[in-house]
Amino acid sequence: MKIKSIKLENFAKYSHIEVSFDKNITYLIGENGAGKTTLGLNAIWFLFQGIAEKSSKGNNPLIAERFRFIGENGASAKGEMILFDEIRKIKIKVIRKLTKDGTSVTFEASEGLILNQEWLNDLFNVFLISPRSFLALDSKKQAEVLGIDTNRFDTELESLRSEHTLIGRELKNIGEIQTVEPVEKINITSLIESKNDVISFNDKQKELQQNIIKNKEKLILCEQE
Repeated sequence: MKIKSIKLENFAKYSHIEVSFDKNITYLIGENGAGKTTLGLNAIWFLFQGIAEKSSKGNNPLIAERFRFIGENGASAKGEMILFDEIRKIKIKVIRKLTKDGTSVTFEASEGLILNQEWLNDLFNVFLISPRSFLALDSKKQAEVLGIDTNRFDTELESLRSEHTLIGRELKNIGEIQTVEPVEKINITSLIESKNDVISFNDKQKELQQNIIKNKEKLILCEQE
């Protein structure tokens, strides 16, 4: 959905103005107080949500005194906005009238379309045209404003928090971890060589022991003879 154009009559300082927006970017250029914010922000906000001194019924109206946006050329102001539905390729005209007592909205579109204030609410997101307000929200609120369902992430986060608590409890039960005494680096090759030398020495000792036993036996035989 894109805003194609807006038209204002007796709105704020504009007695009559019509603006067609570029499909990519539209620049509003003028001196301070020329009405750039009135046209590029307040008028669009008014057309989507109206103007009131406080929000009600789930709407987010432009918070202001209505009479301040009614010009000098009558007792009411009027705005028209053309929306283009890029999926269905249709144009929808939103017409809103402003008086000191309230606002009213009407639509002109193809038959069969259900168009009302609730439909406009679904299209309009004040935080997308007011970055400061958006940045002032916490991360969860920002996600909700953008229409992101955080339930799955909240469940995973709660599971991780529980796991973190259990791990912390286990570490506490282990107690204070003692510092391990430093050890020297060992050359495995040298140890293997020493092991082989010991094995060789032991084999020789066994051989000598067997020779001693044989010689003793010979001595005994000689003595008997």
